[in-house]
Amino acid sequence: MSERSIETKKYTHEVILDRLDKFKTKGKRTNMSREALIEFVAQEYGVVMTMLSATDAILFCRGTQLDNSDTYNEDKLIHWLLASLPGMRRVEDRFEPRKSGSKSLNTSQDNFHLFKMSGIGTLRNIHS
Repeated sequence: MSERSIETKKYTHEVILDRLDKFKTKGKRTNMSREALIEFVAQEYGVVMTMLSATDAILFCRGTQLDNSDTYNEDKLIHWLLASLPGMRRVEDRFEPRKSGSKSLNTSQDNFHLFKMSGIGTLRNIHS
């Protein structure tokens, strides 16, 4: 079996449902909260889920009361995960912060350079 087919197989409804059931059983959970969902996708799929994405998922499966809602539709959560998991950033794909500071165009030297590059002005003496 190819690596690609194994990769896509873990994003099927049955596999997500099985992993979600095991995760909930292990943590003695009945419903998923945003924090639990973030932990689930990190542990089971090795991806980073932001709080905004977790809120979107919980809103989709529980309604506007989010974690406080008594309604919980696991099929909706799995549907949301099916659509979203393949596009999430892997845990090991970390962004490195920029080492050098950004260059500002607020300094007089930068403004002078832009003035020269624009071709509008020249540095010739007008009186010569």
